[in-house]
Amino acid sequence: IGAVVIDGLPPVFTSAQPEPNSTVTSAQPTIIAGFADRGPAGIKTDSVRLWLDGREERRASVGASSVSYVPPAPLSTGRHRVQVVVADLAGNEASTTWTFVVSPSAPVLVAPTSVTPPSVIRATSAPIAPSSAPAPPVVVRIETVGLSAAGPFGIGATFTVTMRGTPGGEAFLDVGQTATSLRMQEGPAGQYAVGYTVRPGEAARAQVMVRLRQGGVEISRAIGAVVIDGLPPVFTSAQPEPNSTVTSVQPTIIAGFADRGPAGIKTDSVRLWLDGREERRASVGASSVSYVPPAPLSTGPHRVQVVVADLAGNEASTTWTFVVSPPAPVLVTPTPVAPPSVIRATATPVAPSPARATPTPVPPVASPTLRSSPTPGVTTPGVAPPVILSPKPGDAIAWPLPIRGTGTPGTRVQVTIDYESQARNGPRGAIGPLTANVAQDGSWDVKVERPDPRLGEGRLVITAVTIAGSLRSEPARVTIVIVIPQRDPEK
Repeated sequence: IGAVVIDGLPPVFTSAQPEPNSTVTSAQPTIIAGFADRGPAGIKTDSVRLWLDGREERRASVGASSVSYVPPAPLSTGRHRVQVVVADLAGNEASTTWTFVVSPSAPVLVAPTSVTPPSVIRATSAPIAPSSAPAPPVVVRIETVGLSAAGPFGIGATFTVTMRGTPGGEAFLDVGQTATSLRMQEGPAGQYAVGYTVRPGEAARAQVMVRLRQGGVEISRAIGAVVIDGLPPVFTSAQPEPNSTVTSVQPTIIAGFADRGPAGIKTDSVRLWLDGREERRASVGASSVSYVPPAPLSTGPHRVQVVVADLAGNEASTTWTFVVSPPAPVLVTPTPVAPPSVIRATATPVAPSPARATPTPVPPVASPTLRSSPTPGVTTPGVAPPVILSPKPGDAIAWPLPIRGTGTPGTRVQVTIDYESQARNGPRGAIGPLTANVAQDGSWDVKVERPDPRLGEGRLVITAVTIAGSLRSEPARVTIVIVIPQRDPEK
């Protein structure tokens, strides 16, 4: 009938900014909630809603993996409450609530060094004028801060941070742990600025902070969080496999991909070409693109190219070829049939009897029956793909993992497993191919050991193909999401 998506796992929240129960000095902090879907359905972005102090903020900016909001007016000093709700395309919903405190930094007064009053010298002619009054205290103040763009920022992207504060000081920029103590240049009195360019390999959700130092006293102001993503997407799978031969003239073409950085995939950037022609009807998902040619492909090699980018503008591409070779027709040789025997008889004259004899009926001689031979040129059906019975989506996974299914007796089944950890730097790779013989009752099975002890939550893609001599079937595939139950932190 077709494939269905079963998703019993609600989304999870991955980050909160400002951090829960923290204190910020900015009266207009950037509020961010990160989220991800643990199941295969994917996030429903138009379900994301954000409230600040009980009021829904409809101008919040919603992305594929986060929602952000900057108050248009300064918040009052004190505690503020944020609530966020998100759902996936299967209707599973999750919510989170946290608070933070706004406490603007007061001007720092630098007390002048105490000065011993001068001695008073009395003269007979005229009094000496008293000494000048003590110098006023030095005030170090950050008045305004600014960020040139909201991001996310990819490789080579530059953002500029500005600050207006006490003139004549030393100003510095910190971008989380990615870059610290970048000196800001002072232009007009009290106007400081510096630019930062993202380098390959940098990836973080970084808190941007400026610092102003004068007279041995330093104050700071947090601007908000930015997404820095210097890691382009990667391709995780290709189907048909590169340099493979398939018998189907309308094979399903699939390319899997994932973003290594925090920005997330930009799904409307995904494009697929087949033999140099862009196929605009390709189906794009959160982690793959697929396409089935509407007409049979010609026999021979075919070339696939796929391009994908993330929300930070980093782009990746892949190209591979496969060969279409339909199975040759199987000719059924007719069984030779012996021709019927020919019976020759010689007529012998018979003398007439004196009396008229009653003729004796002679039974008819049955002519030999000719068997109709099979018509030459009948083709056999294509090789049937195997069926994967277990594991199924939603099954609990235990290692070693048994994989079972059914197939055509007398054939072999070749199994490969692609695995990918959910952790940012977790393991990913492939197992196999593993081969199993299909028994006379149609059953087959293989057993897979855990490929890496670090593989916890993540995804398995199990692919099985029937092999009959030199022929291969279309693949059967099942995707398994590995989930480790997490304890409620509030309990």
